[in-house]
Amino acid sequence: MATYTTSRRERQAAYREYLKSPRWRFVRWLRKVLDLGVCQDCLRVGRIRRDGLQVHHESYEHRGGSIPGEVADTVTLCAEHHAARHGRTQGAT
Repeated sequence: MATYTTSRRERQAAYREYLKSPRWRFVRWLRKVLDLGVCQDCLRVGRIRRDGLQVHHESYEHRGGSIPGEVADTVTLCAEHHAARHGRTQGAT
């Protein structure tokens, strides 16, 4: 298990700041382009959903490192599937 030198609150604050950065905006835009602007989980079941798209980190291995690596660690999801990936529920649509 990883050892952290900062508190969870500090890590969350740093991550929230990262999500505001030009780098993340670029990674998010590129991921959506590569995924053709559709939720990849919806696409797996034959649905095409383009509204409310979010980009989800499947891994944080490359966050802040190589842009190609970080893009590879992400996937485009609708809000419903993004919530499901985090173990939360969202109103069915």
